[in-house]
Amino acid sequence: MTARTHGTLYGVGLGPGDPDLMTVKGRRLLERIPTVFVPISEISDTSVAGTIVRDLLRPEQVVVPLAFAMRRPRAEREAAWRASCDRIALALADGDDAVFVTEGDPMTYSTFAHLAETLRETHPEVRMVIVPGVTSFAAAAAATGVPLVDARERMVVLPGPYERASLETMLRGFDSLVLMKVSSGLDVVIEALDATGRAADAVFIERCGWSDERVVGDVSTLRGLHVDYFSLILVRHRQTNGHG
Repeated sequence: MTARTHGTLYGVGLGPGDPDLMTVKGRRLLERIPTVFVPISEISDTSVAGTIVRDLLRPEQVVVPLAFAMRRPRAEREAAWRASCDRIALALADGDDAVFVTEGDPMTYSTFAHLAETLRETHPEVRMVIVPGVTSFAAAAAATGVPLVDARERMVVLPGPYERASLETMLRGFDSLVLMKVSSGLDVVIEALDATGRAADAVFIERCGWSDERVVGDVSTLRGLHVDYFSLILVRHRQTNGHG
């Protein structure tokens, strides 16, 4: 008997929001493959990735939403991950390929990275191909004209929420910092920037790559304000050009 050949799961990074920032390879896969898995928020039943690709998909393509229980107890979260992996493996069992789309890059603070790890454990027969995407902070650097890092500078990427003392240590220890998810505890970030003398080095970017993208050069004006979940701050010594 001939062994059954499973299809391939393609993890495609869509970039930060603008569909034009998707890679050519990712777009070609979306045009070719009939089944598209999209992660959705269990709370709001919405999908950022689904919104990015909405106008690119054909009516005959099958869009399969997968809800991930990020705020439930660990056992429930893991059960939800395994259930999603079972659903993906079933879709691939007859040899058909599928795409899993995710905003940003699949291997950088992405739902897909954890999905891929779980899929390898539960369904090692599934072949995966990962297509990188533009990260939000790379797009933010381009949007603001602030280089992320140069020459012998050191850079660190940090996710929120933030503890002030440890953040101050990082601000003093690195030339360039990417502060992700600053919507949670933005005032703590601003206080740390002030305390370390780095407020003038910082620029705030909200919903980078979307039509309502916002850039704020003076982060102190954001104190006490609510900002979008998709917000970050770039911090880099402005007097440093990396060539001196």
